[in-house]
Amino acid sequence: MDSSTNVCITQKGMDEVKSRAYKVGMKKRSVLICLEKPQTVESIVSKSVLPAPEVIAEIQALAQDGFVALIKAGSPVPAAIAAVSNGASLLSDGIVLPEAKFLMVDFWVDCFGMESESFTDAIQACESVKDINACLNRIVESVKAQCPQQMPSLQNLIKEINATA
Repeated sequence: MDSSTNVCITQKGMDEVKSRAYKVGMKKRSVLICLEKPQTVESIVSKSVLPAPEVIAEIQALAQDGFVALIKAGSPVPAAIAAVSNGASLLSDGIVLPEAKFLMVDFWVDCFGMESESFTDAIQACESVKDINACLNRIVESVKAQCPQQMPSLQNLIKEINATA
């Protein structure tokens, strides 16, 4: 792993830091805790008391499990990932909720087909912008982990939904 690679915490990683939702081990958790803002691998290694190879192995394991995203040096951090990492709401308060639900379900089914039922049910159950933002953050994490090539489409979807405000 290149030491200049940026490591960004994902929503799943934030959930672990806030509530120990996934009960990761102490070494992984120590890496997550120092990722309030995206940092390079080199920076994380320099702050850790663990040996460098061990820290790098933990970062790789966290990335594989979807707790962090690895962004090559010089590449911009995708806006959706940066927003999630900063705990920001991706959708504006004044969006048209039924249209947002429709667009999100349509996107999700296009990406994941028959495996999309749990998310489509969750999206349909949303009753507020706060609820739909929470679903969208989970969608961002899943797309990033399972089909990252769809991130530009997802960013366009977010713009389209925000245009309904």
